[in-house]
Amino acid sequence: MKFDKKMDTMVLVLALVFVLLAIYMALIYTPVVDDPGWNAPKAQKIFYFHVSAAWVSFLAFGVVFIMSILYLAKGLKKWDDLAFASAEVGVVFCTLAIVTGPIWGSAEWGVYWRWEDTKLTITFVLWLIFVAYLVLRGGVESEDKSRLAAIFGIIGFVCVPLSFVSSRIWQSMHPNVVATSEGSMSAETGMGLLAGVVAFTFLYLFILKKRLNIIEMTSKIEDLKEKIGGL
Repeated sequence: MKFDKKMDTMVLVLALVFVLLAIYMALIYTPVVDDPGWNAPKAQKIFYFHVSAAWVSFLAFGVVFIMSILYLAKGLKKWDDLAFASAEVGVVFCTLAIVTGPIWGSAEWGVYWRWEDTKLTITFVLWLIFVAYLVLRGGVESEDKSRLAAIFGIIGFVCVPLSFVSSRIWQSMHPNVVATSEGSMSAETGMGLLAGVVAFTFLYLFILKKRLNIIEMTSKIEDLKEKIGGL
């Protein structure tokens, strides 16, 4: 138990340190895009948080995918709980990505959203799928509902690789990278993006662990209620 508390504290400290570093890197260290093709080069700095949130949401949904397969194969509740907790945190980060994207879009495109953009649409569908997963999995627990939610989570994960490659395969106005005028990512940009990804990853791990603790305590309380009620 003490080891768990020390580990939680260490992850939280690392998350806070990297969040502060990511803010500094994004707002101060990294240069403003020097490209006449950009209408709002300063607004580009939001991408350090937007891309990081999107990547971590993909990581979270990947955990849902793997844990759901393990749950269907082994039937152990711990895999179902981990999938559920990861889906909750993943939806939070996916929501952050969906919110920050339109802020940039309003400055760069003059509109918040473009439904004709394949990447935007697929990412929104991904968000809807995992919100539906949470609705399906939430509430009163049952093995049948957990298995159905696991199948839903596995199928829904298909949208993750589709969202990642959509702007490279289909017509899309969504930028592939945060690039310079030469079309490649600068060292400063790469370091700023890496800091954001690491910061959000540590945040994901910390929140996931705390959510699992809550699920475990809730389960123990329910078991205690049943025992008291049976006396």
